[in-house]
Amino acid sequence: MVVARSFPALGGVESLLRAVSNELALGHEVTIVARSIGGEIGRVWSTHGPTAMFEPFHDGPVSIRPLPLTGWSRLVMAPLKLTQLKGLGRFMYSRWRSLLAPGFAWAIPGRALDDLGEVDVVHSWSGEFAGVAALGIARKFDAPLVVTAFPHRGQYGEGPVDRWLYRRADACLGLLETDAVVYRDAGAPIDRVHVVGAGVAPAPTATAPTEVDRSVPADAKVVVFLGARRPYKGYDLLLAAMPAVRAAVPGAVFVFLGPGAPVPTADGVIDGGEVDDATKHAWLERADLVCLPSDHEIFPITFLEAWQHRTAVVGSDIASLRELMGRSRGGVVCRRDPSALADAIAGLLQDDARRAELAANGHAFATSYGTMAATAERHHSLYVAAIERRRFER
Repeated sequence: MVVARSFPALGGVESLLRAVSNELALGHEVTIVARSIGGEIGRVWSTHGPTAMFEPFHDGPVSIRPLPLTGWSRLVMAPLKLTQLKGLGRFMYSRWRSLLAPGFAWAIPGRALDDLGEVDVVHSWSGEFAGVAALGIARKFDAPLVVTAFPHRGQYGEGPVDRWLYRRADACLGLLETDAVVYRDAGAPIDRVHVVGAGVAPAPTATAPTEVDRSVPADAKVVVFLGARRPYKGYDLLLAAMPAVRAAVPGAVFVFLGPGAPVPTADGVIDGGEVDDATKHAWLERADLVCLPSDHEIFPITFLEAWQHRTAVVGSDIASLRELMGRSRGGVVCRRDPSALADAIAGLLQDDARRAELAANGHAFATSYGTMAATAERHHSLYVAAIERRRFER
């Protein structure tokens, strides 16, 4: 597995990669090669020194090791420094950028990975130059390249380097059809684009009342936001919708979980901050709704975790979440503004039967298609197919 940033850094990509890798490692040897295990993702491929070096370690059965930049790879990437000069920034993602990709794929492997021995498949969990690095590693070991770039239409994953990479991959994996179509539009062969979904490990089973149960009245309706406090995640929209919801549903409590700036102190607001796994699941169990009004998402792991606890969800009316709700029937989507969000949340909090129906649908989806075992098996099947096709072509 090759990725720009790996666990213990927090994020949806990091969590999914960790879970899939540990599940596959039950029967296979899995190594994660990462440029970084923390910090800002945009700085991971800086050409200014070894910004991401770390000591190799193990996460259970999975080995996690750094991918250093070789002298040749730094030389190939040197032209990117020019785009930092005043007036040249417009060239940062222009077509010429892809001209660096072949040289980077040739230069990146070096001798740093010689001790891996035999490699059957290389899977990049990033696009851009992390994906190009994975292509170079795949060529080094004469192994097929699988790419999961998490492209967001109009956001990222559609640049010239990404398109160059998709056309050369043995398989491009989307979590939903919404992101899989980006690969096809970029020129990836249709028969090499697949939808694999996402999965989560089984939720822990609570055996006794927790501090969460004592944090809110037993009869209070609870809405949970679980995610990083970044503007695109929409936590500010949820705060803006809260007064209207509390006017319609007196005593409703809004809980904000995840890293980032603290939310303003107010009646009916609980800022849980970063929480451990047990506390997170305790809140999801207690919640009546989980809300994630993001500007862009693909397949939020938060929703699968909510559905594990038979909790319905509310998301934004964007293409990926419309597709996910259509497949799971585990929640609703609404327009990204405080008024529409308040109407959707209040309507579900006031309709116990409808909320229970959505929760049951989501639970059925999460405990069948959305398990980590099922997700890992879908990945494994595609690995085997890519290996066999490459042997046939060779």
